[in-house]
Amino acid sequence: MDIFSPRLLLMWFCLLNLLNYIERGAIASNGVSGKYIDSQCPKEKCRGSEHDEPDDESKTCRDICGYTGIQGEYNLTNFETGMLASFFTGGLTVACPISAQAVRKYHPFVIIGVGQLIFSVALLASGLDETCPNYWSLLAYRTLLGVAEPSFIVVAPPMIDRFAPPESKTLWFAFFYVCISLGSAGGFMLGMLFENTDWRWSFRVQAALNFPLALLFLIRQPARFAWNELEADEEKKDEDLETTRELKTRSGHSATETTPVAPQQDLGTAPLRGSVAFSTRSSIAFARPPVLIRQSRSPCSPLCHSPPTQGSSPGHYTRSTQRGVGQALSSSLNI
Repeated sequence: MDIFSPRLLLMWFCLLNLLNYIERGAIASNGVSGKYIDSQCPKEKCRGSEHDEPDDESKTCRDICGYTGIQGEYNLTNFETGMLASFFTGGLTVACPISAQAVRKYHPFVIIGVGQLIFSVALLASGLDETCPNYWSLLAYRTLLGVAEPSFIVVAPPMIDRFAPPESKTLWFAFFYVCISLGSAGGFMLGMLFENTDWRWSFRVQAALNFPLALLFLIRQPARFAWNELEADEEKKDEDLETTRELKTRSGHSATETTPVAPQQDLGTAPLRGSVAFSTRSSIAFARPPVLIRQSRSPCSPLCHSPPTQGSSPGHYTRSTQRGVGQALSSSLNI
């Protein structure tokens, strides 16, 4: 069984897209990023309570009531919490063009496998107390996650466009991109599952789900998916298309050149040409001085009154007559 047939390849890409956006949704959920322990606790009530000195006006509900999740464990401000997403986006922005160029040198599946392996390791490191003891280590892992993700997102859309059937291409892209919404929603749900426990478990679960897909792309790299093979196929398709267009153009010209003219068309246009020639020469004759006309009188050519031969058509007789009259006038007028 080919595990990288076009339909199965679409399935692997959809799963990777789903898991990548589950991570984005989980970090944004209240269960992971954190929330007030008592969201109904106003500042006025916090100040002067047993948790605070009456004359200390710098304390807030965050200091007294506390937060859950990442914000509560590392005692972060809202700005510091937002920087986790910002560093992720910054790493992704820098790594996108690098990953796009690396695909031209290495097999696309190698790029996907290495990137997703780094993605899984960074997720696992974010979920362990020993490897993520403070805010700065978590910020570094978030940046590493952003660097690893483009290895997949720069390869999947061109692959789908290349191997999807023409009649189902838009449907395949719909399946791929709907995973963005489903993954984001699934990430919020996953984060809320660990709201009352340890937020690190959400990262551990994501790493466990993502790691097998990373190995799948690292183990097998079919030659037909190599970027040089894809480019060669595209060039061959372009050449075949150009050849087909040239053949159609040539066949169209040949058909135009070899198309026989119907007899009635020939008979209809020949008298017209003769009539034009006759009327033109006649007008030239009448435009000359009268003396020339008198000098040019000569017996009509025998062709003027030559009867039609047996078997000839009336059209033939008409053309011969007109040609004879034209020749007679031309010779007599020295045209």
